[in-house]
Amino acid sequence: MSGNVKVLVGTKKGGFVYSSDEKRQTWEISEPILPGWSFYHMAADLRDSQPRFYAAANHWAWGPSVAKSTDLKEWDYRSKGLAFPPGMKSPSNHPIGEWSATAEGAIGSVWTVTPGHESQPGVVFATTQPAGLFRSEDWGQSWAPVESLNQHENRKYWSGTGGGDSCMHSVEVDPRDADHIYVCVGSGGSYESKDGGQTWELFSHNAIPTHPEAKKLLAQNTSIPAALPPDKDPAGLDELHHMQLDRKNPDRL
Repeated sequence: MSGNVKVLVGTKKGGFVYSSDEKRQTWEISEPILPGWSFYHMAADLRDSQPRFYAAANHWAWGPSVAKSTDLKEWDYRSKGLAFPPGMKSPSNHPIGEWSATAEGAIGSVWTVTPGHESQPGVVFATTQPAGLFRSEDWGQSWAPVESLNQHENRKYWSGTGGGDSCMHSVEVDPRDADHIYVCVGSGGSYESKDGGQTWELFSHNAIPTHPEAKKLLAQNTSIPAALPPDKDPAGLDELHHMQLDRKNPDRL
C-alpha cells in the first residue's frame, strides 16, 4: 500500500487501513482485515525497527483476541494466556464467571491494545470486559493478568449503578516514566499506578458532592451506595467511556 500516512479503522465486521500522503486529499483503502471479526481497537507500535500492528479483535465463535501483524496483511490472532485465572474471586466473593455469563475465567471481549513505554520494548497492554488489564512482554504473543489491579479491593463496585459487566476501556503510559500508568474502568473510575503496576490508587473520585441538591440526590438514590464507593460523586466513577493522555502535555488527561 502506498502512502506514509495511515489510519487504522476498526468496524463490527473487520478492520481496514486507509493510506494517504501528507496532504491527505485522497485515500487508498485496504482489503478487509479478518472479515467477520469485530475490531474494538487498533494500534501501531513503532518501537522496533519493524513496525508492528495490533487489533482488539473479537469473534462470536473463536472468541476474544489480540491480533498481530508486521505487514498489515498476515494476522496472527493467537493470544496465549489471555484469560483470568481459574477460580478468580472478587473481594465480594463473586466468581468472574458470574459476571461474564461465560465459563469461569473467560474474557468476554478485548477492548483496547496499547504499546508500552519506549524503554520497555516488547511490553504491550490489553484491556478487557469483564474489566481486566493484561500485560505482554513479547510483543503480544503471550499474556499475563495484572493481578494487582484485576483483584483490586474496589472491584466489587465495577458493575456500575445499572448492573452488568463493566469493561476496562483505556490504558495510558506516561511517556516520561514507564512506571506511571493510568487505566479507566467504564463503571468503576480511573486508577493510577506509580510503581509499574504493583499498586493502584483510584483518583477520579476527587469530586465529592458538597452542594445541598447533590447530597439530596445521593440520599434519595438508594442504588448508588450499593454500587459505588460511599460519599463519592457518581459522575466521577460511573459511565466513563474514554480516557486519553495528552502527549504534548502528559500532565493532562
